[in-house]
Amino acid sequence: MYGGYGSPYGSPMRQTQHAGECVPLHPAEVAITVPRVVQRTVMEPHTVMDTVVEAFQVPRTVMDVVPHHETVMVPEERRSTVMVPHTVHDTVHEERHVERTVMEPRTVVDHITVPRPVTRMVDTPEARAETVMVPKEHRTTVMVPEVHSETIQVPRMEMRTRMVDKVIMVPKTIQVPEHYHEQIMVPEVVPRTVMVPQERVDMIEVPDIREHTVMVPRPVTDMVPETVEVPRTVMEPRTVLDTVIEPRLVARTEMVPQEHVDYVQVPHIVESTRQVERTVMDTVHEERQVPRTEMVPHCVQDHFEETRMLRFDPQTGAQF
Repeated sequence: MYGGYGSPYGSPMRQTQHAGECVPLHPAEVAITVPRVVQRTVMEPHTVMDTVVEAFQVPRTVMDVVPHHETVMVPEERRSTVMVPHTVHDTVHEERHVERTVMEPRTVVDHITVPRPVTRMVDTPEARAETVMVPKEHRTTVMVPEVHSETIQVPRMEMRTRMVDKVIMVPKTIQVPEHYHEQIMVPEVVPRTVMVPQERVDMIEVPDIREHTVMVPRPVTDMVPETVEVPRTVMEPRTVLDTVIEPRLVARTEMVPQEHVDYVQVPHIVESTRQVERTVMDTVHEERQVPRTEMVPHCVQDHFEETRMLRFDPQTGAQF
């Protein structure tokens, strides 16, 4: 049966009864599952590529210039002097007389009649034009100033009176006189200078050509016959006896020295250069990728669940 007191913890979920007094209760055990994570560092191998510079010897062929001596046979000149007969031609001069005809100049005087010009002065009339200056009237039109009077409209200020409204203390409007200025147009005579054409007569000197006849002496040439002596040269033949010296060749034999040249083969050393191959070793640096294994740390997480037992006081609910 249910008890007659109220629970301080609210309405109970369920109620149980047993005979006898209440005795201490055993602690209640509750099993809970707790997730856990355990971290650990694991070293794993990792392959990386390292650049390694390697030096190795590479053979290379070079050409060396070395001196070279070679003995060759070359012709050499050997000179000697020998006496040999030689034919000599001598020149002998011989005289002989030769007749020849020559043309000699001779001066001959010829008498001829030729006309000769004779100049004399004769007075002849001649019409000449002469320029003289004569007076002449010259009419021109010039602009001269002339004063005219004209009437124009000019503005002028006059004092006038008009009636305007005026407000007084009593609410009433009256008309009072007021002076004001007004611009009006009034006629006014003013002088004005204008340019008018006017004819002017001037006396000027102009050139005039007049002809008159004058006696002018002129040279007149007459042809008069005259006898003159004219020398001329004629060629006349004449026989001349000349003495001619002619050369003649006379042959004779004489011994003269002559240089004789012989060529013999003699050894001669020729110095030259030759290309000789030579192998040299060059050091070549080459980069090469080398794999390398290194240990890289990695974080490993182990996930598992852990079951724990919790003990609670059944009366107070406190955890032991």
